[in-house]
Amino acid sequence: MLYIDERSDDTCVVKFSLTRDGEKAEWSHTCKPLGKKTAMQVAEDFARDVDRRLDHIRNGDLPIPPDALESRKTLKAFVMGVDYRLPAKAQSGSIQKLYDDYLAKRRQDVRTGKIKIDSYDSDRTRLSNFLAYCKKRKKASLSAVVTADFLENYRTHQLDLVEERNEKGKPHGTSPYDAKHRLNALKAMLRWAYDKHQIEVLPRNLLNKEFADIALPKPKPKFFTVKQVEKLYKAANEQQRLWILLALNCGYLQSDIATLEHDMVNWKTGIIGRDRWPAPQNLRHVL
Repeated sequence: MLYIDERSDDTCVVKFSLTRDGEKAEWSHTCKPLGKKTAMQVAEDFARDVDRRLDHIRNGDLPIPPDALESRKTLKAFVMGVDYRLPAKAQSGSIQKLYDDYLAKRRQDVRTGKIKIDSYDSDRTRLSNFLAYCKKRKKASLSAVVTADFLENYRTHQLDLVEERNEKGKPHGTSPYDAKHRLNALKAMLRWAYDKHQIEVLPRNLLNKEFADIALPKPKPKFFTVKQVEKLYKAANEQQRLWILLALNCGYLQSDIATLEHDMVNWKTGIIGRDRWPAPQNLRHVL
């Protein structure tokens, strides 16, 4: 049995119990806010981790030792102990297979319209960096790769590449944007694997937002001069001139122009009326 008792905004208690041959033992763990997470969020993360361990026990993957239920202390040691976290069959498989399975799922998402093809391409590129990192270090199995230490080493490697870019400039190292996207893509793949039972334990540092928390420089917008715009307009064909005018007069981005439809234009009044996202607002522009 496993449940969460919310006692206050600052405290939540996770309680669980085990029964063996009619003998029952209970244990509770108090969770408090951690970083940006509320006490309830911390408790939910902890409860999910405990529930995975209890699943192994209930399914017979981890037999309950006779002394495990003697006290709360021995119960805690049994459930939370490192020696009992994974059954022998857990974390089997290779990182290559996980990579292939995850990308197959992302391709399916493209076919069903859940994501765009460029999102799939971005995931493939970013995750291939992690795959290359594993191969270079001759780590192929999930048991060797999906550990807190190995993932933290990969994160440190990305930070080193960002520092190299800052010191030497292009083409050395990598940008902080690429590093952040790589770490977020890795988190998404491993969380998916965890939900699909391809991995049985999610390393704790992967649950922390700081894993992919890389400081990004403030964007420095670059502006066209009037002369540059005039030069571009003169060199453009009729279709390209339309795009330029829509961008200049309506403030449209590439996605706005690409999704503009005939029924959004009132050809009698010469007014474009459309909803714009992500901030839903009806915009009207006179042609």
